[in-house]
Amino acid sequence: MGRLNVALTILSSLCALGVLSKEAAGQERIYAIKGGDTIELQTVWHVKNCKSDLTAAPTVEVLDGPPQVKLWVEPAMVVASRLNCVEPTTGGKLMATADTIKQKTDVKITFRTTYQTSDGERQVARTYQVSLFPGEGRDRKAEPSRSWNSFLASIGTTGDNKAASRLAEPSSVGKSRSARKIIKRHKLTRVASADQVPPSGSSREALYASCRHRTFAKYGWNQDGKKWMWREQSLAMIDNCVTHGGKVP
Repeated sequence: MGRLNVALTILSSLCALGVLSKEAAGQERIYAIKGGDTIELQTVWHVKNCKSDLTAAPTVEVLDGPPQVKLWVEPAMVVASRLNCVEPTTGGKLMATADTIKQKTDVKITFRTTYQTSDGERQVARTYQVSLFPGEGRDRKAEPSRSWNSFLASIGTTGDNKAASRLAEPSSVGKSRSARKIIKRHKLTRVASADQVPPSGSSREALYASCRHRTFAKYGWNQDGKKWMWREQSLAMIDNCVTHGGKVP
Protein backbone atom coordinates (compact mmCIF):
# COMPACT_ATOMS: atom_id res chain seq x y z
CA MET A 1 0.00 0.00 0.00
CA GLY A 2 2.91 2.32 0.77
CA ARG A 3 4.31 2.00 -2.75
CA LEU A 4 0.85 2.48 -4.23
CA ASN A 5 0.33 5.70 -2.30
CA VAL A 6 3.71 7.03 -3.41
CA ALA A 7 2.94 6.14 -7.05
CA LEU A 8 -0.46 7.85 -6.87
CA THR A 9 1.10 10.95 -5.32
CA ILE A 10 3.70 11.19 -8.10
CA LEU A 11 1.06 10.60 -10.76
CA SER A 12 -1.22 13.32 -9.42
CA SER A 13 1.70 15.75 -9.22
CA LEU A 14 2.69 15.12 -12.84
CA CYS A 15 -0.88 15.60 -14.00
CA ALA A 16 -1.13 18.87 -12.08
CA LEU A 17 1.97 20.13 -13.86
CA GLY A 18 0.63 18.98 -17.22
CA VAL A 19 3.74 16.86 -17.82
CA LEU A 20 2.04 13.58 -18.63
CA SER A 21 -0.54 15.02 -20.97
CA LYS A 22 2.00 17.12 -22.90
CA GLU A 23 4.66 14.45 -23.16
CA ALA A 24 2.19 11.72 -24.12
CA ALA A 25 0.67 13.95 -26.78
CA GLY A 26 4.14 14.74 -28.11
CA GLN A 27 5.21 11.09 -28.33
CA GLU A 28 2.08 10.04 -30.24
CA ARG A 29 2.37 12.62 -32.98
CA ILE A 30 3.14 11.48 -36.51
CA TYR A 31 4.02 14.00 -39.21
CA ALA A 32 4.31 13.74 -42.99
CA ILE A 33 6.74 15.96 -44.90
CA LYS A 34 7.33 16.03 -48.63
CA GLY A 35 10.69 17.10 -50.00
CA GLY A 36 10.71 20.89 -50.33
CA ASP A 37 7.88 21.39 -47.83
CA THR A 38 7.90 23.53 -44.71
CA ILE A 39 5.42 22.69 -41.97
CA GLU A 40 4.66 23.69 -38.40
CA LEU A 41 5.17 20.98 -35.80
CA GLN A 42 3.93 22.71 -32.67
CA THR A 43 3.78 25.99 -30.79
CA VAL A 44 6.60 26.89 -28.42
CA TRP A 45 5.98 28.82 -25.21
CA HIS A 46 6.86 29.08 -21.54
CA VAL A 47 4.33 30.82 -19.31
CA LYS A 48 3.43 31.63 -15.73
CA ASN A 49 -0.25 32.22 -15.08
CA CYS A 50 -0.72 32.32 -18.87
CA LYS A 51 1.82 35.16 -19.23
CA SER A 52 5.10 34.57 -21.06
CA ASP A 53 8.22 34.56 -18.90
CA LEU A 54 10.63 34.18 -21.82
CA THR A 55 13.63 36.48 -21.76
CA ALA A 56 15.04 35.41 -25.14
CA ALA A 57 14.03 33.52 -28.25
CA PRO A 58 13.43 29.77 -27.77
CA THR A 59 15.88 27.61 -29.71
CA VAL A 60 15.80 24.04 -30.96
CA GLU A 61 18.56 21.48 -31.53
CA VAL A 62 18.16 18.21 -33.46
CA LEU A 63 19.79 15.45 -31.41
CA ASP A 64 19.01 12.57 -33.74
CA GLY A 65 17.34 12.53 -37.14
CA PRO A 66 17.81 12.58 -40.93
CA PRO A 67 20.06 15.33 -42.33
CA GLN A 68 17.37 16.27 -44.89
CA VAL A 69 15.11 17.73 -42.18
CA LYS A 70 15.95 21.04 -40.48
CA LEU A 71 14.16 22.56 -37.48
CA TRP A 72 13.95 26.12 -36.22
CA VAL A 73 11.71 28.35 -34.08
CA GLU A 74 9.83 31.21 -35.74
CA PRO A 75 8.95 34.02 -33.26
CA ALA A 76 5.20 34.46 -33.01
CA MET A 77 2.27 35.22 -30.76
CA VAL A 78 0.90 31.90 -29.52
CA VAL A 79 -1.74 30.57 -27.15
CA ALA A 80 -0.80 28.13 -24.37
CA SER A 81 -4.00 26.19 -24.96
CA ARG A 82 -2.76 23.05 -23.20
CA LEU A 83 -2.85 25.07 -19.96
CA ASN A 84 -6.33 26.39 -20.82
CA CYS A 85 -4.97 29.86 -21.60
CA VAL A 86 -6.95 31.91 -24.11
CA GLU A 87 -4.91 35.07 -24.64
CA PRO A 88 -1.96 35.13 -27.08
CA THR A 89 1.49 35.67 -25.62
CA THR A 90 5.05 35.84 -26.92
CA GLY A 91 6.55 32.55 -28.01
CA GLY A 92 7.14 30.81 -31.30
CA LYS A 93 6.29 28.10 -33.79
CA LEU A 94 8.49 25.04 -34.19
CA MET A 95 9.00 24.74 -37.95
CA ALA A 96 10.44 21.92 -40.05
CA THR A 97 11.65 22.05 -43.64
CA ALA A 98 12.78 19.16 -45.82
CA ASP A 99 15.46 19.12 -48.49
CA THR A 100 15.25 16.82 -51.51
CA ILE A 101 13.78 13.41 -50.63
CA LYS A 102 14.44 10.55 -53.08
CA GLN A 103 12.23 7.86 -51.58
CA LYS A 104 9.62 7.41 -48.88
CA THR A 105 11.15 6.82 -45.48
CA ASP A 106 9.77 6.58 -41.96
CA VAL A 107 12.14 8.11 -39.42
CA LYS A 108 12.26 9.41 -35.89
CA ILE A 109 13.47 12.90 -35.01
CA THR A 110 14.65 13.60 -31.48
CA PHE A 111 15.07 17.28 -30.67
CA ARG A 112 15.61 19.52 -27.66
CA THR A 113 13.95 22.90 -27.19
CA THR A 114 15.71 25.40 -24.92
CA TYR A 115 13.85 28.21 -23.13
CA GLN A 116 15.53 31.19 -21.47
CA THR A 117 13.11 32.24 -18.74
CA SER A 118 13.02 34.60 -15.78
CA ASP A 119 13.80 31.55 -13.60
CA GLY A 120 16.73 30.39 -15.70
CA GLU A 121 17.22 27.97 -18.58
CA ARG A 122 14.72 25.20 -19.20
CA GLN A 123 15.00 22.33 -21.70
CA VAL A 124 12.42 19.91 -23.09
CA ALA A 125 13.28 16.95 -25.34
CA ARG A 126 10.81 15.10 -27.54
CA THR A 127 10.81 12.44 -30.24
CA TYR A 128 8.44 12.61 -33.23
CA GLN A 129 7.67 10.00 -35.85
CA VAL A 130 8.02 11.53 -39.33
CA SER A 131 7.17 10.10 -42.74
CA LEU A 132 9.29 11.57 -45.53
CA PHE A 133 7.88 11.58 -49.08
CA PRO A 134 9.74 12.16 -52.37
CA GLY A 135 10.05 15.75 -53.51
CA GLU A 136 12.55 18.33 -54.72
CA GLY A 137 14.09 20.66 -52.17
CA ARG A 138 13.75 24.43 -52.44
CA ASP A 139 16.24 27.20 -51.91
CA ARG A 140 14.89 28.15 -48.48
CA LYS A 141 16.81 29.04 -45.33
CA ALA A 142 15.93 27.00 -42.26
CA GLU A 143 16.07 29.93 -39.88
CA PRO A 144 13.72 32.55 -38.37
CA SER A 145 12.51 35.26 -40.71
CA ARG A 146 13.26 37.89 -38.05
CA SER A 147 15.16 38.27 -34.81
CA TRP A 148 13.55 38.06 -31.37
CA ASN A 149 14.13 41.79 -30.80
CA SER A 150 12.54 42.79 -34.09
CA PHE A 151 9.60 40.52 -33.31
CA LEU A 152 9.13 42.18 -29.91
CA ALA A 153 9.41 45.60 -31.52
CA SER A 154 6.71 44.71 -34.04
CA ILE A 155 4.24 43.95 -31.24
CA GLY A 156 5.20 46.95 -29.13
CA THR A 157 7.19 45.33 -26.32
CA THR A 158 10.80 45.65 -25.18
CA GLY A 159 11.34 42.04 -24.13
CA ASP A 160 10.81 42.40 -20.39
CA ASN A 161 8.15 40.17 -18.85
CA LYS A 162 5.96 43.05 -17.70
CA ALA A 163 5.80 44.48 -21.19
CA ALA A 164 5.02 41.08 -22.67
CA SER A 165 2.26 40.44 -20.16
CA ARG A 166 0.57 43.69 -21.11
CA LEU A 167 -0.37 42.14 -24.45
CA ALA A 168 -3.21 40.29 -22.76
CA GLU A 169 -4.51 43.31 -20.83
CA PRO A 170 -7.65 44.84 -22.38
CA SER A 171 -6.42 48.36 -21.54
CA SER A 172 -3.30 47.82 -23.65
CA VAL A 173 -4.80 46.11 -26.69
CA GLY A 174 -3.56 47.63 -29.93
CA LYS A 175 -1.34 50.37 -28.44
CA SER A 176 1.90 50.47 -26.49
CA ARG A 177 2.03 52.65 -23.38
CA SER A 178 4.36 55.18 -25.01
CA ALA A 179 2.08 55.42 -28.06
CA ARG A 180 -0.95 56.12 -25.88
CA LYS A 181 0.94 58.90 -24.06
CA ILE A 182 1.94 60.54 -27.33
CA ILE A 183 -1.59 60.35 -28.72
CA LYS A 184 -3.04 61.80 -25.52
CA ARG A 185 -0.43 64.56 -25.28
CA HIS A 186 -0.74 65.73 -28.85
CA LYS A 187 -4.37 64.75 -29.38
CA LEU A 188 -3.41 62.68 -32.40
CA THR A 189 -5.68 60.23 -34.18
CA ARG A 190 -4.30 57.17 -35.91
CA VAL A 191 -5.46 56.80 -39.47
CA ALA A 192 -5.40 53.49 -41.40
CA SER A 193 -3.18 51.90 -38.75
CA ALA A 194 -3.07 48.16 -38.08
CA ASP A 195 -5.12 48.55 -34.88
CA GLN A 196 -7.74 50.96 -36.23
CA VAL A 197 -11.23 49.97 -35.11
CA PRO A 198 -13.80 49.48 -37.91
CA PRO A 199 -16.65 52.03 -37.96
CA SER A 200 -19.52 51.29 -35.62
CA GLY A 201 -22.46 49.57 -37.25
CA SER A 202 -20.34 47.17 -39.29
CA SER A 203 -21.91 43.77 -39.81
CA ARG A 204 -20.35 40.81 -38.01
CA GLU A 205 -19.20 39.40 -41.36
CA ALA A 206 -17.43 42.66 -42.24
CA LEU A 207 -15.97 42.90 -38.73
CA TYR A 208 -14.66 39.34 -38.91
CA ALA A 209 -13.12 39.94 -42.34
CA SER A 210 -11.48 43.14 -41.10
CA CYS A 211 -10.12 41.40 -37.99
CA ARG A 212 -8.79 38.50 -40.07
CA HIS A 213 -7.01 40.79 -42.51
CA ARG A 214 -5.40 42.95 -39.81
CA THR A 215 -4.46 39.99 -37.60
CA PHE A 216 -2.59 38.30 -40.47
CA ALA A 217 -0.99 41.62 -41.42
CA LYS A 218 0.26 42.18 -37.87
CA TYR A 219 1.27 38.70 -36.72
CA GLY A 220 1.65 36.54 -39.84
CA TRP A 221 4.98 35.66 -41.37
CA ASN A 222 5.85 35.94 -45.06
CA GLN A 223 6.39 32.79 -47.08
CA ASP A 224 6.10 32.30 -50.83
CA GLY A 225 4.56 35.76 -51.17
CA LYS A 226 1.74 35.05 -48.71
CA LYS A 227 1.00 35.68 -45.04
CA TRP A 228 0.87 32.55 -42.88
CA MET A 229 -0.28 31.88 -39.33
CA TRP A 230 -0.90 28.79 -37.25
CA ARG A 231 -4.62 27.95 -37.57
CA GLU A 232 -5.48 27.64 -33.86
CA GLN A 233 -3.57 30.80 -33.03
CA SER A 234 -5.16 32.84 -35.84
CA LEU A 235 -8.69 31.74 -34.96
CA ALA A 236 -8.21 32.62 -31.29
CA MET A 237 -6.80 36.04 -32.11
CA ILE A 238 -9.48 36.84 -34.71
CA ASP A 239 -12.23 35.85 -32.27
CA ASN A 240 -10.58 38.03 -29.63
CA CYS A 241 -10.55 40.94 -32.08
CA VAL A 242 -14.23 40.49 -32.93
CA THR A 243 -15.18 40.19 -29.24
CA HIS A 244 -13.41 43.48 -28.49
CA GLY A 245 -15.15 45.34 -31.30
CA GLY A 246 -12.38 45.12 -33.86
CA LYS A 247 -9.28 45.77 -31.74
CA VAL A 248 -6.38 43.57 -32.81
CA PRO A 249 -4.65 42.10 -29.72
